Amino acid sequence: MSKKNKTAQEPINYTDAQKRMDKYVDACQKAKKGKIIALSMIGVTIVCLLVLLLVSLKLNGIGMMTNANGNVVNVIETSGAEITDVTSSEIE
Repeated sequence: MSKKNKTAQEPINYTDAQKRMDKYVDACQKAKKGKIIALSMIGVTIVCLLVLLLVSLKLNGIGMMTNANGNVVNVIETSGAEITDVTSSEIE
C-alpha cells in the first residue's frame, strides 16, 4: 500500500471571500428591488385600467348611484329615449 502525499492546502483568503459575499448580497438586494418595482408597475397598471373602465362606462351612460338606504344601485342613463311604464296586465 502506498501512502498518498498530502499536499499543503493554501490558506483561505478571507478578503476574497468577503468580496464574493458582498457581491452576492448586492445581487440579492437588486433582485428584491426589481421584484418590488415590477409589482408596483403591475399595481399602477391595474388601477389605471380600472379608472379607464369607469370613465368609459360613464361615457356610455352607465353609472352608479346610492339610494336612500345607502345601497348602491346601477343606473343606466338614457338620452332622448321615451320610457313608459308597462304593467303586467298590458303585456298579456
